[in-house]
Amino acid sequence: MIRAMIDATPDAATPDAEVPGTGFGVEDDDGEQLIEVQRARFARLLEKLEGEGFDGSEHLAKLEAVGTWPGDEGTRQDFLLDSSAVRLLAADRELLAIYLRLLQRQPGVILIPLVAMADAYTCGPDGRALVDRLIEEISVDGDVFLHLTLEEARRAGELQFEMLAAEEASET
Repeated sequence: MIRAMIDATPDAATPDAEVPGTGFGVEDDDGEQLIEVQRARFARLLEKLEGEGFDGSEHLAKLEAVGTWPGDEGTRQDFLLDSSAVRLLAADRELLAIYLRLLQRQPGVILIPLVAMADAYTCGPDGRALVDRLIEEISVDGDVFLHLTLEEARRAGELQFEMLAAEEASET
């Protein structure tokens, strides 16, 4: 679905608690409200990361070299994270910065199936602390978490299988 880019930048001084509609399951017909809420939160987080010296430039060149991503500006691009993506974004602040930058350029949200969190926490205490920090930074009242229907879980599994098969084939 093609959507218009949200032009107005939300006031960065507005804390998440004051953003209307934050919380688990918040979504209007097109998820536009969640996009706006996450966009404001992610803008503040990106500013914080840039202040710490993480701008995403290390990964942007790699993504642009592939030539197929990021998508067309203005096209909605949601990021549905599996457990390995959660752990990777938790550990790599540069990569997190580029994902946040992409979500500033085009509408979209970060979503994590709750079932993926069990696997994301399958790591040592240091890794779990990084995952906890990421969730605290990107989520308010669990608004990034997603319950999957059986059909959605099946499709997610199929996509993951296809990705792993393609990766294995490229290694041979």
